Amino acid sequence: MSTFKRTAFRGTRPSLVSPALSLLLLAAACGDPRNEPKPEPRTPGLKSATATATATVKASASASTSAAPATKVGEQALAKLDVAKLNDRERADLVAQLDALTAPCKETPVPLSQCIVEKRDCAACRPAGDLLASLVRRGETITNRAEFYKMRFDPEAVKSIEIGESPSKGPADAAVTIVEWADFQCPGCQQMGPFLEAMVERFPGQVRVVYKFYHLSTHPQSLDSAHAAQAAHKQGKFWEMNQKLFENLENQSKSDLRKYAREIGLDLDKFKADLESEETKKIVAADMKAADELGLDSTPLIFINGRKFKDAGKFVQDFEAWLKLDIVMSGQKPAEATEKYKALAKLLQLEEEGGGDGKTPPPGGSGDPAPSSSASAGPPAGSASAGPATSASAGAPKKTP
Repeated sequence: MSTFKRTAFRGTRPSLVSPALSLLLLAAACGDPRNEPKPEPRTPGLKSATATATATVKASASASTSAAPATKVGEQALAKLDVAKLNDRERADLVAQLDALTAPCKETPVPLSQCIVEKRDCAACRPAGDLLASLVRRGETITNRAEFYKMRFDPEAVKSIEIGESPSKGPADAAVTIVEWADFQCPGCQQMGPFLEAMVERFPGQVRVVYKFYHLSTHPQSLDSAHAAQAAHKQGKFWEMNQKLFENLENQSKSDLRKYAREIGLDLDKFKADLESEETKKIVAADMKAADELGLDSTPLIFINGRKFKDAGKFVQDFEAWLKLDIVMSGQKPAEATEKYKALAKLLQLEEEGGGDGKTPPPGGSGDPAPSSSASAGPPAGSASAGPATSASAGAPKKTP
């Protein structure tokens, strides 16, 4: 389990600090009492299914409770996957699930095992099999693996997310777009920034981080803070204001906001006008409405290429592996990590999960939401400029040619 030492480094908000990141993120999540919990749709045999999961990718009840007899096709599929570290029991367990799950591509309505053996025109089949193998190796239950599989590969789970002119870091045509909704007084949101920055550096040119505003009713000052950050964005200094706000969770009064505006060199007259403008308020309100429609119940809320991110117990591994797989399925080769990433990885101790040395661990997923992990506003001040105006949406990964 990776840990993050509490430390700070120049140019960013206070760093991610937790003794067990996955647990910290859950505990640190900032909930919103305005959003009453809604029961998620359930699939027979699963403890819980993601709201977006559909019958397109389904795990049968038998696959969720006990290992069914392996088929010949399932055994053949096993031979094509990375299963060298699995014992006989784990292999049998994996074969049964490969037979029970439907392939992840709409146009390939066959068992996952058949898709792998026949090398069907579905770029996700082989990676999906390897991912399941890694989860088996990690000791995840059949139920949890099936639930994660639905969330990670169900074609119907992809949501279209309007980027517009939201603050962003990374190229607009990046293979992976991470969209995060965060509240400026949420401790979990405060912590995610350095981690998201590290992921941008882990896959330079291939990852884009987009910030969306959210105001929790439990944080009364955060609405004005969101307006202030948008006003700063109008002058090209969103990330500088973002940093100031996350460095000062408890000090976000109107006078504090004006102080921060002076410190980052904003035109104060324009800042004051934009802070109170109807246009600014509409932009923040639109971000919040979009998050509510996506089912936000706590911050930060993170979507990767249109899919809600939930880790399967190892936040660092699962997040990085998710990005790598999307890059591969877009037809690109994952870029080498930058020197800045290596420095951040050491600082954040990402290497303890196998992801800090520039090498991505086996594909992993996320079976439980990491709502409070920490989605920060994103990159630190001066490290990126706002992305160009666009109407792009975070879509599903492209197929490999």
